[in-house]
Amino acid sequence: MKSGSKLYKFLTSVMTLTLIIIVTLIVFKANPTLKSTINQKVFNNHFDFVKVNELYEKFFGSALPAKKEKTEEVFNEQLEYSSSKKYKDGVELKVIKDYPVAITDSGIVTFVGEKEGYGKTIVIQESDKLEVWYCNLQNTNVSIYDYVKKGTVIGAANGEKIYLAFQKDGKFIDYKKYL
Repeated sequence: MKSGSKLYKFLTSVMTLTLIIIVTLIVFKANPTLKSTINQKVFNNHFDFVKVNELYEKFFGSALPAKKEKTEEVFNEQLEYSSSKKYKDGVELKVIKDYPVAITDSGIVTFVGEKEGYGKTIVIQESDKLEVWYCNLQNTNVSIYDYVKKGTVIGAANGEKIYLAFQKDGKFIDYKKYL
């Protein structure tokens, strides 16, 4: 009788899910404004990974278990560079060849990949919702959704230049406040 009970629960779950989907589709079809409002709220806003991680850490005592921390804090100093100048939405820093790039504050890795005009880029979302773009990198050693601590080396400069950009609420902001 147990297998019949499991089958009944499964079929009930499938029917309930089907009913929810049908009702949702009918509501969206009848009210296009609702659909666009939900799309705007869900798909055009940044998700605050850092806040979720902080809450999880507060209540459960450790970082989110999705990714294990595999990087270590090695630097506790400011970025060292010989000159800086405005570059696109941020700043270009002249550094020594293959300079090890350490992050300026703890956060969640929200992007790893190529960005046009910037090269290999890692984006870190910090707890104050500031997103820092570390660009023109090589030998990167983090993955998306890794939690990284201040001072963690995330890669090396590709040559003698790194690019940084600072974004908050979807808008680039002046880099001078952060260097």
